[in-house]
Amino acid sequence: MIERLAAMDAPAPLMEAPPEFSAIRLSVLDAADRLEVEGSARSTEVARNRLQALREASAAGPAELRVGKEPPDRDVREFREKAEAVRSREARERFSLYSEVARQLAQALGEPLDLAALAGAGNLPALNHGYWANRFSLVPIFQSELRKAAPRTLERMMERDAFRGDHTPTDLRALFPELTNSGSGVIVKPPRRVTLAGREMDEAELGQEIALGSAGSLGVLLAAAAAAQDVGLLLLDGDRVELSATSRREPGGGGGGRRVDAESDADKVLNGELGEIFVFEWLRARGFADIDPEWWVSTNRRRYTGFADGDNSAGCDFILDDLESRLPHRPGRGRCLIEVKSSAGDGLGTFKISEGEWHRATEAHFSPNEEYLIVRVAFVRTAQPRIVDILRDPYALMTQSMLRFVGGDFTALASTRQPRL
Repeated sequence: MIERLAAMDAPAPLMEAPPEFSAIRLSVLDAADRLEVEGSARSTEVARNRLQALREASAAGPAELRVGKEPPDRDVREFREKAEAVRSREARERFSLYSEVARQLAQALGEPLDLAALAGAGNLPALNHGYWANRFSLVPIFQSELRKAAPRTLERMMERDAFRGDHTPTDLRALFPELTNSGSGVIVKPPRRVTLAGREMDEAELGQEIALGSAGSLGVLLAAAAAAQDVGLLLLDGDRVELSATSRREPGGGGGGRRVDAESDADKVLNGELGEIFVFEWLRARGFADIDPEWWVSTNRRRYTGFADGDNSAGCDFILDDLESRLPHRPGRGRCLIEVKSSAGDGLGTFKISEGEWHRATEAHFSPNEEYLIVRVAFVRTAQPRIVDILRDPYALMTQSMLRFVGGDFTALASTRQPRL
């Protein structure tokens, strides 16, 4: 069979086919239909199976799909490092953004496009939601399906490099200035909605509420919860036990608690801001109300207090002098450096300590008048957030096997307290 094939001239349609995958594919299948193969050897059966698979394959080949220059391991990392809920949300957002651009372009080009049909085409549903969701992997499939539905629209999007990089809605819109005044609307990403204390709102509403500070409904709620905070923590009630060699609890949301992997980066940032707002109100309830609020040094103070942007390089969130021992510092160490670790969960899992925070905690350990406190706030999205632990002098706790790093990225685990009998 090999000798007969070697002696054959290449079919003219195949030799004359343009160098695109789809054209070559059609020429190969056309030539195969004219090829008479004698016998029923295993090799001929394999050839027939492969040709049948080629007949059933999509006519859009990889050489015709521009997917950018990023290496494939980006797609793999996305799948391995992010929870299904996060991947699904990000994939849906990307698909929605591309679809809206395609809709407007198709309308401007006079090309029909059924978005509902596009959303259900091929493997797009699987890549949009669920176990296989992946915002990167859906791009070539989106291109392939859009090519079938609206080829001129896809061509225009590829000409403008719409699929290269992670475009924001604003950046993507800027690639198509002809759509701005096309009468088909503006590309607007749906606002992210959050639930706080049982109330659902979008980010704009939340920002307005936070900007009202202590006088707003959020400030009043957090101030009441802070005033009701158990003062036993101030006395560091209970004895902290040593960590066993195998102690390792799952990460916590936004700095400690369950299900951190189900939260986006935006969720973690918001949890951090809410936790710091709660600690700010807690400090005021402890008698620091008359002190200049600039002792809140992190950038999270801006929206709630109206002060200018703070400094996240300080290695902590609050710096204040406690001359009346209202905080759990040791005698003579009245300058308190407070770092807040916030969680939407129970706040007792692992948490992240930045290199700058750990460096500052180490400096405080060797200082004669400073105390570094890590205040862990749990359930920050509810109406009753609360402080569940205070780690005094984390460097000392490390040397006593009550705190240790359990990951290469400064992920820390602290032991819990056992009530005194």
